[in-house]
Amino acid sequence: MKYFCTLLTMFLIGFGTSQAQDVEILSESFESTTDWTTSGTCSGYPWKIASSTASEGSKSAIFESFDANPGCSAELLSPLLTVNNPGTDDSVYFTFDIYRGTSYSTKNDRIELYFQNAAGQTVNGPATIYRVYNKTPSSQSGWVSFIFRSKLSLAGSGSSVSFKIMVKGISDYGDNIFIDNFKIYHHKSTSNSTIQLTNPNGGNQLSSGTTFNVTWFSTGINKVNIDFTIDGGVSWNNIASNVDATLYTYAWIIPPVSSKTCKVRIVNAANASEKDESDSYFEIIKTPGVGIESIESNTKVYPNPAHKRLIIESNSFIQSVRLININGQEFLSRSFTNDTNQTELVLTEGIKPGIYWVEIQTEEGIIRKKVSIL
Repeated sequence: MKYFCTLLTMFLIGFGTSQAQDVEILSESFESTTDWTTSGTCSGYPWKIASSTASEGSKSAIFESFDANPGCSAELLSPLLTVNNPGTDDSVYFTFDIYRGTSYSTKNDRIELYFQNAAGQTVNGPATIYRVYNKTPSSQSGWVSFIFRSKLSLAGSGSSVSFKIMVKGISDYGDNIFIDNFKIYHHKSTSNSTIQLTNPNGGNQLSSGTTFNVTWFSTGINKVNIDFTIDGGVSWNNIASNVDATLYTYAWIIPPVSSKTCKVRIVNAANASEKDESDSYFEIIKTPGVGIESIESNTKVYPNPAHKRLIIESNSFIQSVRLININGQEFLSRSFTNDTNQTELVLTEGIKPGIYWVEIQTEEGIIRKKVSIL
C-alpha cells in the first residue's frame, strides 16, 4: 500500500487560490539510463541506481545507510532543469516515493531536499524526511509519497530560471533508503493582471508619416511590447519593446505603407500569453509625397550606405531631422532654430544595421529618403 503526504517546511509554500496550469518537466523512475548524478561517497557508499525494492518498475535510487558510517552523507542531483517565462507567482513542486521500513526504527537515517541554482549554489532547503516509519512527517510504513512545493524564486537569466534538485542522504546506521518515481512540475499561476488595447481599436484611418497615440489599460503589468500587422495578423512587426506599462500611451509614427487590414496589439513583456489587439481592422493610407519615389533633387543624404554618420544637405532651410525605421520607430531626432542648410547625424551604437528613413522637415515641406545603415 502507498501512502500520500504533503510536506510543508520553512522553504515550501502552497499555491494560493488563483487558477493555474501544471506542466511536467521531469519524470524519473530510474528504470533506464539516468541523467542524475552523485556527489560524495559516505564511507564509500554513494547513491546508486539498482534493481531492488521499487515503487514503480523494478529499480530505484538507493542510499546504503546501513553500511555507511553514522553521520556521513552523499548527494543525488537531478539534471539541470529550465522553466521558461516564469510568472511572479509561479511555483515548482516535485513528488517522489520513499520506502519506510519497520526495522531499526530507532535510527534517524534521513534525506534532506534542496534547490540549487545553475551555478550549483544551494538556494532553498533543507526539508527533511526520516526513513523510519515512526518519525514525522508521516508515521506509516511501506512506500510513502510526498509532495514538495516551492515558490519559483531561483536566480535566473532573462526570461528563464534553471535549477537542480539535490537529495542528500544522511546515515545513522539504520536500514537503507530507497526513493523512486520522482516527478518535477512547473506550476504556472494565472495572475490577476489585465491588459486591454483601447486605441486603435478598429475603423481608424491613419496617414503615414503622422504620429498616432497608441493607448491601453493594464493592471499588474510592468512592461509591454507593442506590435502592428498590415496583413490581418499573418505577420507582426514590432513598434516598441519594454515600454513602461503605466504610461498607458505610446506615440507611434505611422510607417510608409498602404493597407486596409491593419491591427495593433499590446503584449505583457513578461508573459506573452497576456495580450490584446484591435477588435477590427483599421486603414493606413500612404501619404502622397512620402517614400523614395518623391525624393527632391535639391536635398541630399549621404553617404548611403552609411556607417558612423549621415550628412543632410538641402537648398531649403532645414527645420528638423529624424531617423526612423520602416516600422515608424524613432531613433534620432534634431531640431533647428537657426537657418541651416546642412546638418550631420552621428549614428550611435544602439542603431542596428538595416533600412531606415531620414525624415527632413524643411520650410517647403517634409521629405523622406531611404538609407541603408551598415
